[in-house]
Amino acid sequence: MIYFKGAYVLHSLRSVVGDKAFFRILRAAASRHAHGKLDIETYVALSKEVSGRPLNDFFDAWLRRSGAMRLSYGYTASPGGVGATQVRLTIRQEGTVYSVPLQAALTTDRGRYIETVQFQGSRQTLTLEVPGAVSSVDIDPEEQ
Repeated sequence: MIYFKGAYVLHSLRSVVGDKAFFRILRAAASRHAHGKLDIETYVALSKEVSGRPLNDFFDAWLRRSGAMRLSYGYTASPGGVGATQVRLTIRQEGTVYSVPLQAALTTDRGRYIETVQFQGSRQTLTLEVPGAVSSVDIDPEEQ
């Protein structure tokens, strides 16, 4: 659980601050703390400084609570516009609620489509339309 959560904290931080700021944070951490220790509070302060964002709510949620995010989801598909499918996707969080960007990957007979959504609360329903017939839907496919 600890290894998974640590990796997911970094993955989520990257989604929150964006790629450029995230990699600036990593470079700053490596250059300032090469051959030394970097504790969590120092990393939090460095992340705030380098990104220029407060990040208090983010780190409070991810680092100052026990447990990890637990998701479940389901979807229904129905005809959309010409040659498209409308997908109604419901995502649920069990236990501790985290606010986090999530990717929904919708695979159709015409390709794979990724939608990033800001998930908040214990339940969220989204309606998405994609070209072609939907064969599968995955949440955070890179993290499964």
